[in-house]
Amino acid sequence: MSLNVVSLDSDRWDELDYNYVTGSLPETLGVLRDTSSSLADRDDALGKIDDQIYHQRTAWDATCIAVPHLIEVFDQQAPAHQIFISILVGLISLERGPLPESLHETEIASFNASLKRAEKQAVTLLQQKFSDGYGVLQLLVAIAGLSGDRELGWRLDQGLEEDQQECNSCSEKFLSCGLMVLATDSINPDEYLHVNKDHDPCYATPIARFVNGVKVRPRSDFPPGSTAGHLVQLCENHGHPRCAQWLRNFFGYTNCPKCGVENDLL
Repeated sequence: MSLNVVSLDSDRWDELDYNYVTGSLPETLGVLRDTSSSLADRDDALGKIDDQIYHQRTAWDATCIAVPHLIEVFDQQAPAHQIFISILVGLISLERGPLPESLHETEIASFNASLKRAEKQAVTLLQQKFSDGYGVLQLLVAIAGLSGDRELGWRLDQGLEEDQQECNSCSEKFLSCGLMVLATDSINPDEYLHVNKDHDPCYATPIARFVNGVKVRPRSDFPPGSTAGHLVQLCENHGHPRCAQWLRNFFGYTNCPKCGVENDLL
């Protein structure tokens, strides 16, 4: 059954808001639907769609109408483009506010149904081999958002760059995680990695890691039904053990560098 309730040739698009700078949104979506479109054309179209429906992380009413079209043509796209679509739709789900009042009930239902299908698509993508762990972690951010756990998705999204933790006891703020280098095997697993301003914070060892001199103990178990535990299990089941370990560190335990109180990062 089709997810789309607004066809690409509908006059409804004229009533919707989006970033028009890069052209007509229905025409750009049509490039992805056209089976004769080249990979280069599809790549260009996805770049335009990103700008049209998610410019500067802003979503419009047209965004909610466009998402079902992206999900419907998902299977026709190359793997790299499928990953792009999954991450884009996941971020839209993660960051969107209340749905625009201009949307019709059928359009809202179509958008929500698309997000459910998008989650399944993103999980399926995890079965592929990735050249770097960052792509996997971006997909996990998307899955968290699509699953409805927006708070966790936000934390992961911020943690891919720099995650500031606040001590539960003294409110001291300290860096607990940051951009990791998961693609390299140059890190000696028998050594701790001390992170400082001279290089990117990254994945250290399966045992523990130091961040700004603070030791982090990885979490070995998760509360039943938690999204965090589900993401770790997905990584382990689909051949991404380094990403699973990064998540265990990210949701582990650390002692405040000021007062020494242990903080549960989950």
